[in-house]
Amino acid sequence: MKVLKFGGTSVGSAQRMRDVAALITGRGKNIIVLSAMSDMVIVCVVGDLEWQNRGFEAAALDALKDIPVRMISYGGSNYNISFLIRRADKVEALRQLSRHPFNRP
Repeated sequence: MKVLKFGGTSVGSAQRMRDVAALITGRGKNIIVLSAMSDMVIVCVVGDLEWQNRGFEAAALDALKDIPVRMISYGGSNYNISFLIRRADKVEALRQLSRHPFNRP
């Protein structure tokens, strides 16, 4: 078994994604780690996301309503929700998330 990691410029265009897909398909049992494409970042919001604590994910989405989001990862953990955004939007996204009230009465 091999661990293969791809990210940055190796997945920075549609052609490079196709090249990676061709490389990893049919290679047997491998662990594939795919990180963000070039010019993209992953912003992870951490909190208590147990199913009975409703509203946290909506609050995070509301905070990022003016930020173009490429992908949302939610449900893989009870403690975080992740957003894939453009690197150029990272500072504004963090600013908006830090200003947004996540605590409810």
